[in-house]
Amino acid sequence: MSKITILSVDDCKNAIASIRKDAHSLNATVHQVAVSTLSHTRDHGDWTLAAALLNALPTGQRVMTLVKWYQTFSGKQLTFSRDKKAGGAFVGKLVQGWKPAGFDIDKAMAVMFGDLETERTQSVMSVDKLRQMIARVANNRGTNPDGSRKVPDNVIALASRLVAIVDESKVAKPA
Repeated sequence: MSKITILSVDDCKNAIASIRKDAHSLNATVHQVAVSTLSHTRDHGDWTLAAALLNALPTGQRVMTLVKWYQTFSGKQLTFSRDKKAGGAFVGKLVQGWKPAGFDIDKAMAVMFGDLETERTQSVMSVDKLRQMIARVANNRGTNPDGSRKVPDNVIALASRLVAIVDESKVAKPA
């Protein structure tokens, strides 16, 4: 591991100013490339440039928000997932029968991916939040595109029992 040199106060101030300038420039470039690769996907059915952008972004960048941005402005026709066989790289998929008209490039131009949704802040788990999460699982009757159940019956049964246990325990809510 390389050693980091501790900066002086003045050097920190200069570096922060540089980061601010570089970050704004980088965000603008990422946005331009994202819109361009979305347009390319719409026009040619080729998502590889968009995947290349996702794979180029460093950790700390809100990559999953950009994934959601692509999904949103493709009319939910373009999705990305990580491919274990490709070392965790993003790969794309267009839904069968996708339509170029479902892509909204004009709206994509107007919304930078970082502005698509608010960044999550820290939170504390409570009994009520845990119960809500388990109840969502207990009530999930959805299916995957291949027709399989998202939540199998045995998991639904267990989740339902856990909800009942929480309800019966009357666990006091934290102040």
